[in-house]
Amino acid sequence: FEFEGSGADGVDNLTNRSPFPIFHLLREEEVSDAVESLGGDAGKVWSRDVQLLSKLEEFSGKHGVEKIMRGEAVEGVDALLWGKFSLRSKSRPIAKH
Repeated sequence: FEFEGSGADGVDNLTNRSPFPIFHLLREEEVSDAVESLGGDAGKVWSRDVQLLSKLEEFSGKHGVEKIMRGEAVEGVDALLWGKFSLRSKSRPIAKH
């Protein structure tokens, strides 16, 4: 899958991938609550995911992101994800939920 305007190697393309085959079972009410918590804009989910993957790429490089997407461990990523390192971009912080 490749988003329009993204290169074949764009990290944003990884937002629609999983390291393992998966079914998403979503309850309508829970999805509505989640969207509401983002100010009613479901597009913010994708934006937040792209921002996170971009920060992971800055931290561990493209190869590191590919390892993460395969479910492999990358040193330091747990601490990064759990807030021990800053995920703040120069423009705005990643929303934590």
